[in-house]
Amino acid sequence: MISRGRNDNDLYSNSMLELIDNIVEVVVNSYFYWVEDYAFKQDLMQEGYLKAYELLKTGNYDPNQNLRNYLYTGVRNAMTNLNYHNNKEKHSSYDLYNDNIEEGEYDPNFGVTSSGDFLEYKIDAEQIKKSCDKFNSNYVGNVADYFRSIGLTCPISKIRVDEPSPLIMKAIIVDVIWNI
Repeated sequence: MISRGRNDNDLYSNSMLELIDNIVEVVVNSYFYWVEDYAFKQDLMQEGYLKAYELLKTGNYDPNQNLRNYLYTGVRNAMTNLNYHNNKEKHSSYDLYNDNIEEGEYDPNFGVTSSGDFLEYKIDAEQIKKSCDKFNSNYVGNVADYFRSIGLTCPISKIRVDEPSPLIMKAIIVDVIWNI
C-alpha cells in the first residue's frame, strides 16, 4: 500500500504531482498527437489525471514495481478507452452511410443504396467479371447467385455452370469482397 503511516496530503507531494503531469503529457503527445480538437485533448488529459489519482488512491500499487510504469499504463489505457468510446459514438456506420446517401441513391464509393430504414449493398458486375477472369473461370452467374443468396443486389444474370469448383468459387467470392 502506498499510504503506510502517511496521510493523503503526503501522497500527492510536489514530486508526485510532477510525475503525474509528466506522464499525462507524455501519453497525450505520444498516442494522441493527431487530435486537433483542443477540448477533446483536454478531456483526454483530465481522464489521465483522474486515472492516475484513482490508481494512487486505491493503494493497489506494489512498491517492488516501477511506479512510473504502473501509472503510465493506467493513464494510457484510460485515455485510449475514452478515445474509443468517443469515436464509437461519433462514427456509427449506419449514421455515416445514412447521413451521406439520399434515399434510393447509389453511392459508388460505398456501393450502398438507402431505402427507408435499411441499407442495401450492391455488388458491382464489373468486379465479378474481373475476378472471374483472374481465375480463368466462367462462374460469373454462379458468383452472382451466391451474392443474391446472402441478400446483396447483383445485376448479373448469366449462364450458370452446373458443378462449379468449390475452391475456385470461394477464391472468386473472396476476391470480389476484397476489392469492393
